[in-house]
Amino acid sequence: MPSLNCFKVSGGIKAQELGKLIPYELTVSPGQDVAKAIWEAWGASNRFGCILFASGSIARAIFGRPNSNRIRIYEGSFKILSMSGHHMLRDDGSETSSLSITLAASDGTAFTGTLINTLTANDTVQISCYQNR
Repeated sequence: MPSLNCFKVSGGIKAQELGKLIPYELTVSPGQDVAKAIWEAWGASNRFGCILFASGSIARAIFGRPNSNRIRIYEGSFKILSMSGHHMLRDDGSETSSLSITLAASDGTAFTGTLINTLTANDTVQISCYQNR
């Protein structure tokens, strides 16, 4: 088994401090906000949550950059190609989180971005995650 060396970074946490990582699945119904479901699940976590895999399609996505006035709104039916994200409660009590997603339109056009607002499910969306307890 390979060894793992983890070092504490400023404001970060050691892997040993994560506790037991529990895998779980989120199912989001059509018309519901996928991002809201993820944030609520992660809010129940003591320290850490991350996305491993997601499938389904999205009806509406709002992408942008934090602290920027540039946003992109996509509406239609878009297949989830990939989704990644994390939530971490730091030692100082502050939180950091991010959610990125790559979507594809029916014509094959793909686009990616950091979610800053709503992510509405077009059909059932399945998300595989880890979080600590």
